[in-house]
Amino acid sequence: MVGVMKVRRVCRGTRAWSDVSVNIQLGCSHGCRYCYARHNAIRRGYVKTPLEWEQQSRGHRNLALEQKHHAGVVMFPTRHDITPENLADCMMALRNLINVGDNKVLIVTKPRVECVERLVECFESHKEQIVFRFTIGCANSDILKIWEPHAPSFAERFTCLKLAHTRSFQTSVSMEPMLNTSAIEQDVSMLLPFVTESIWLGKMNAIGTRVLCDVPVAEVSRIRVGQARSRILEIYDSLKSNPLIKWKDSIRSVVELKDDKHLF
Repeated sequence: MVGVMKVRRVCRGTRAWSDVSVNIQLGCSHGCRYCYARHNAIRRGYVKTPLEWEQQSRGHRNLALEQKHHAGVVMFPTRHDITPENLADCMMALRNLINVGDNKVLIVTKPRVECVERLVECFESHKEQIVFRFTIGCANSDILKIWEPHAPSFAERFTCLKLAHTRSFQTSVSMEPMLNTSAIEQDVSMLLPFVTESIWLGKMNAIGTRVLCDVPVAEVSRIRVGQARSRILEIYDSLKSNPLIKWKDSIRSVVELKDDKHLF
C-alpha cells in the first residue's frame, strides 16, 4: 500500500505544495501566457522577451545537483517543465533527489506520454517517495491551446494521469489556473477517479501584468468573468465537501478560509 505524503504546509505560492524547489534550467518551451516564472525572468533581466524565454530552455542546464537530503517535500520543477528535449537531464536530477535518504518528491508537469512512460518505468521502485501532480487547467484543448500554445493537449495529459494511476503512483492534479470555470465541476468529476492525492483549484493571478498582449481581449474577459467572486463562491460551495479538493490561496482569500492544518 503506497503511503500518502504528510507534510507541514503554508498556503502561498509554491510553499503551499513544497518545502524546497529545484530546477535545472532557465526558460520553458511551452510558452504559457500566464507564466509567473517567465514574467519574473523578464522583469529581472534574465531574458529580454517571451521568445527568448522559450529558446533559452533549449540551452545550458545546471546538472550539478548535489545528492542531499531535504526536510519535507521537494518540488521539481517549478520554473520549467519536463519535455522530451530535457527528459534525460530531468531524470538525472530526479535520481539525485530520489536516491538520497527518504526525500519526498513532487513532480509537477504538463505531462507528455513519452516522458511519463519513462518516469514511471525508471522510478517504479520509489513510488512511496513520489507524487505526480499534472497541470490540467481544463478539459478543453482549444482553450489550452490559447493559453499554453506549445503544451500537450488535454487528451495527452489525461492519458498520462491514467497511466500513472494504473501504475499505482500517487497522483494529483493542479487546476491552477482554472481555464474554464464554466465546466469546472464536470472536469473535476472526469479527473477524480484517477486521482489519489488531491486536485488543487486556483485562479489566474496577475492578469494585468503577466498575460501577453496577444491574448484575444474576449478570452481575457472570459477568464475575468469566470473567476469573479460570485462564480468562485459557487465553485467552492459545489466542491467543498470533497476531501480531495484543495484550494490555492487565490480562492481561500475569496471564501475567507483561514490557514489550517488539513491541506494534506
